[in-house]
Amino acid sequence: MDVANLGGFMIQVVLVLVLLVIASIEDIRKREISGTVLLGLAGVSLVCSVLSVYRGHSTFSDVAMSLLPGAVVILLAWITREGIGYGDGLLLIAMGPVIGLRGIVMGLVIAFFAGGVLSIILMIFKKVGKRYSFPFVPFMTIGMVVSCFAKI
Repeated sequence: MDVANLGGFMIQVVLVLVLLVIASIEDIRKREISGTVLLGLAGVSLVCSVLSVYRGHSTFSDVAMSLLPGAVVILLAWITREGIGYGDGLLLIAMGPVIGLRGIVMGLVIAFFAGGVLSIILMIFKKVGKRYSFPFVPFMTIGMVVSCFAKI
């Protein structure tokens, strides 16, 4: 990424990450993500992806591919009867065009790893049982932050 495009990318990423932090707080408090946050994120993503394609920084297929991880998570939510929530998949779809396919996949790997480590620690110290579930968006936020700043 060249220096001329770095400022625009950073503004996009900061907007997405701020909305992710808000979604994380909602997920911790209510175990759901409001439609307002999802729409805000989708709006930012739509504007950014249109501008990116228009300026030639990405192609329509890049944008379409960046939606795949979110679609897979929505399918997993349906298969597991919301073992992972639909909101998690919708968040991934909404932020995919801004963060990109590689960034989303990298962020998800980090999120699943961090969530798994926390689960193991909590089970070792007998704070939770095997069936305990916790909000996933905070882990996605951590993963996306690491992923975005690793990209720079």
